[in-house]
Amino acid sequence: MSEPGGSVRILVTGGSGLVGRAIQEVVADGAGLPGEDWVFVSSKDADLTDAAQTRALFEKVRPTHVIHLAAMVGGLFRNIKYNLDFWRKNIHINDNVLHSAFEVGVRKVVSCLSTCIFPDKTTYPIDETMIHNGPPHNSNFGYSYAKRMIDVQNRAYFQQHGCTFTAVIPTNVFGPHDNFNIEDGHVLPGLIHKVHLAKSSGSALTVWGTGKPRRQFIYSLVCAGLGLALSARTFPGLPRWLWEGHSVREPQKGVRVQAEPLEQQATGPRWVPIGAWPHGSRWVQL
Repeated sequence: MSEPGGSVRILVTGGSGLVGRAIQEVVADGAGLPGEDWVFVSSKDADLTDAAQTRALFEKVRPTHVIHLAAMVGGLFRNIKYNLDFWRKNIHINDNVLHSAFEVGVRKVVSCLSTCIFPDKTTYPIDETMIHNGPPHNSNFGYSYAKRMIDVQNRAYFQQHGCTFTAVIPTNVFGPHDNFNIEDGHVLPGLIHKVHLAKSSGSALTVWGTGKPRRQFIYSLVCAGLGLALSARTFPGLPRWLWEGHSVREPQKGVRVQAEPLEQQATGPRWVPIGAWPHGSRWVQL
């Protein structure tokens, strides 16, 4: 992420989460460049829902770049139960992080969105121009709308202040340090946990769903590598749109059938730049 004009200090919010831990690993394995100072923070370092604590963190670290991963996250049932909490907490986190970044003069911010921000009723293939074309799925509308608003804020900061604030939309991420809670986790860690329990006890494996929907997944270390590329390595200026196609049928037999491609995917990303965008979000399909 090194660039002309002085030293580089990268602040990673949500540094103890799934993608944050993956970025730590790829940086430790040599992905970081000379002169870069990486600072990974978690909720133990500051409550990012609190504006004063967030500003104090930014004043202390004085980052030149920010990778914003921090969020209140959860699986399907937790989202259904706490849609208001997901909306309020994530709106506070995102507003505090972006405004603190603006106030201390951060050069670039890359935030991580989610594929759930896309409209529930849409046409395929989808791209970033379609984010606001309709409401997201009702099951997690609080989280989805909060994530959508990052795109709105990025555009507003660019329009009013010329800030280089952008975002990426990775597909469903899985990997080490995931949440394997069957009720609160996402589909793949939940399935892994279920398979482990069924195998350990010799009981039947029960999987939710019909097996007809298709889902896309990305290994967390691959996502981390792409995140670093999008943060600075593919420009000066703004990130490029990267595309890589993988999909699996969810959940039933498709997960087992597609296990080999998923393992191959975990060995590393294939980057295909196909366009640039002046501001706003980047759709990354992997």
